[in-house]
Amino acid sequence: MKDTGSGMPAEVIARAFDPFFTTKEVDQGTGLGLSMVYGLVQQSGGQVHIESTVDLGTTVTLYLPINRDGTSQVVADVAMPRIETGQNKMILVIEDDREVREVAVTMLQQLGYQVLQSDIGADALDLIAEVEQIDLLLSDVVLPGGMSGRALAEAARNHRPGLKILFMSGYARDAFDADGRPDPGDDLLPKPFRKADLATAVRRALDS
Repeated sequence: MKDTGSGMPAEVIARAFDPFFTTKEVDQGTGLGLSMVYGLVQQSGGQVHIESTVDLGTTVTLYLPINRDGTSQVVADVAMPRIETGQNKMILVIEDDREVREVAVTMLQQLGYQVLQSDIGADALDLIAEVEQIDLLLSDVVLPGGMSGRALAEAARNHRPGLKILFMSGYARDAFDADGRPDPGDDLLPKPFRKADLATAVRRALDS
């Protein structure tokens, strides 16, 4: 992947994959997209390399393992537990950060789930009203458009009282009450997360 943008100085390159590091303005990005891409590539046995020159642009190269013998080969996440996944379950992902959303969707699809996605609560509610099967709502806590993840969950349960909810957030306590305790039924998946973390959290939420 290559662009002809403003490029990055060495000190930015050194931190590009750090969780929550961003050069964007406040409310313009979480700094989680590249860190989750990096984690996904590493789980696949690969590496990511950045070359960048200020005022000339940036090249990001992904190195992934190649299976040369024609047989099926799976590079396992060493921390991946044995968890039942997929089972024709449909998950609706709501996340306004495009990179984070795409990584989460890819991970879920690799785990065998069917996935719908949205970046704002209002569109997610439309999907909840229109789509017959949605088994789990996986939502960021902080969303744009005037509807938080908590408000979305409450509205979604008005449509579907039995809908399972799993929140994800880069801020460990922002899905909790003032006393730090989660509301009944509120599970929280901290970001950034590995596929093993996502698999465990989703399975626990579906089984709750």
